[in-house]
Amino acid sequence: MAHIFNEQDVAQQLTPTRCAHWVARAMIALSTDARDQPLRNIIPVAPGRLFALMPGSLPLFGLVGAKVITAYPQSPGSQRTRHRGMVLGFDSESGELIGMADAHEVTLIRTAVASAIATNALARPDAARLTVMGTGAQAQSHARVLAELRTLDRIAIWGRDFTTAQQVAAELDARLAVPVVAIADAEQAVGEADILATVTGSPTPILMDAWVKPGTHINLVGSSHAGPYEADPPLVARARYYVDCEPYARVAAAEFLEAAKAGLIDDKQHIRGEIGQVLAGIRTGREHGGDVTIYKSLGHVVQDLAALRCLLELAKDQA
Repeated sequence: MAHIFNEQDVAQQLTPTRCAHWVARAMIALSTDARDQPLRNIIPVAPGRLFALMPGSLPLFGLVGAKVITAYPQSPGSQRTRHRGMVLGFDSESGELIGMADAHEVTLIRTAVASAIATNALARPDAARLTVMGTGAQAQSHARVLAELRTLDRIAIWGRDFTTAQQVAAELDARLAVPVVAIADAEQAVGEADILATVTGSPTPILMDAWVKPGTHINLVGSSHAGPYEADPPLVARARYYVDCEPYARVAAAEFLEAAKAGLIDDKQHIRGEIGQVLAGIRTGREHGGDVTIYKSLGHVVQDLAALRCLLELAKDQA
């Protein structure tokens, strides 16, 4: 019988530290296994409403499966999450369905964990001031997870609605061991950061090249398909640019596509590598203290399958 992990199960059991162990190995496997992974299928249902199917395999952990989700806007005051669906895992030997987990909560944790892994691989060792651009659930998850997986001096929250940013900062400040503040001015919030995470739904850039100081590491997370882009093209051109999955990035990394369209980058050369290649020592990460590095997070089903395997192993240990 398949193990079923609801939203509460995932939130309680899939801690960032546990998840990071499995996701890092999955990203290395994705980048070093010659097996082709299919591109995700995204079906527009209506404006702002999407259905997505993300199939894949993770032989390292004995799983094949998929994440099946809808992405619908949240109504004001609604307790319903934007992403709804399940991660399904099948035993790669027997073909048996062995696990299902709430996709919203898995995505919330594994995405931030992947950003933290990339940050630790690409940021300066002394980078300790984080700015999160965004105030939603994923932005808050990035603040919590990065605070757990990296030593930080301060976290700043910027949002287009400063009142909301203040509320989020106050809630995080009460929960975390690191001070959390809200900053109203985007340029100030960016300029004071060593590490940035953009986690917004903005269709146009909220992060400008002129604001970013040398040596900054950036996680671009908010846009997961071609179209909306969070960073302006000159910033992408200046940075050493890394991705989670290069085939995905070439069709869906909006900031990369916009920079190529503007003629600012050579789209065949600009991607420095996948983060799994950096972790495996196949590709070089940061070379100089003044480098600006970007990790473009599109998300990959191997991250979801890694999180599911983590949950399955915990269930086995507790049985």
